[in-house]
Amino acid sequence: MPVAQNALLIVDDDPDYRKLLRARLEHADFTTAEARDGSEAVEILKVESYDVILLDLNMPNMGGYEVLQWIHGNTYTQDINVIVLTADSIRDHVVTTLTLGAKDFITKSAGNLELITRVKRLCQIKTLEGNANNKIADNELLQSTVLLVDDDELSIDLTARRIENAGYKVLRASRGQDALSIVRTEDIKLALLDINMPDISGLEVLNHIRAIKPKEELAIIMVTAIEDPDMVIDCINAGADDYIMKPFHPAELTARINTILRFSLLLNNEHRRSRQHQELAELGERIRNTEKPQTTTQEG
Repeated sequence: MPVAQNALLIVDDDPDYRKLLRARLEHADFTTAEARDGSEAVEILKVESYDVILLDLNMPNMGGYEVLQWIHGNTYTQDINVIVLTADSIRDHVVTTLTLGAKDFITKSAGNLELITRVKRLCQIKTLEGNANNKIADNELLQSTVLLVDDDELSIDLTARRIENAGYKVLRASRGQDALSIVRTEDIKLALLDINMPDISGLEVLNHIRAIKPKEELAIIMVTAIEDPDMVIDCINAGADDYIMKPFHPAELTARINTILRFSLLLNNEHRRSRQHQELAELGERIRNTEKPQTTTQEG
């Protein structure tokens, strides 16, 4: 049975970390529950439904990998969004969890903004998909064009190849001004924007893009080789949807792109339906006004 909207299940064998995570998430208005290990999580999921599961990998009795396999092997749980909690960002661990069906991963040292942003997005995706069965098919995702903005020729070549191998069309820009010209003239659905650019900074490009395109029209993932929490916060506050650290594994990149694009397309559909409802309401009001009988006054 459903628990509540924005309901999260925290699965971790460390009671202190569970307590800390619950405090951070409940402060952001999420409803949370907890499980001490994988076995307890499975028993809970047999009777309760959650929007997002935050899942530790290394636990006694039943580890995170086994829980992931169980979740995605059952028809009534396979659509639950899972974020893997990891003490580090070891790529092999990340790739394995993504291939088992996890939607994202967060290191346990992640800041509050990163945690809340990624959890909130998956909850929003679940809500938007539930509105009129509004799911985005994979072939609809792959109709999207991705813009790569990076002045490093080798990096942009490798990244473009990875994204094209995932089925997307790719456009490239090596300068911020070139990226802005493409955004103005082409139907871009997602931009991967390097923070360090030679002409204008990635943050400046981000600000210019957001003045042209809102999130529902163009999603933006910032790319950086330097771990700078303050810069990440500035980018998220300026309108970036997410960020990714170099070097990244192709599976990690593809998963991040798929999630961000799915959210952006769902958001666009929701905005389009809202505009259509508003236009119909305004049309109905105009029709009612024209059908009202005209009152005349008689002079006596």
